[in-house]
Amino acid sequence: MHIHDMYAESEEFSESIAIARQHGHIEPTDAQRRRAVLLTAEARGAEASAPDQALALATEALKL
Repeated sequence: MHIHDMYAESEEFSESIAIARQHGHIEPTDAQRRRAVLLTAEARGAEASAPDQALALATEALKL
């Protein structure tokens, strides 16, 4: 299991990125990149069981 996969499974990590960005502890571009990594990991995890959801997540990650 990749570390990004573990982070994607934890909603706390995603929330911590948003909170850090709101309080100026992380640059907006860094927050976007980290969000894209989480979405990509989530897409990888959903690929076999929910390919349509995986595609939507990957597409969202690409837009960031």
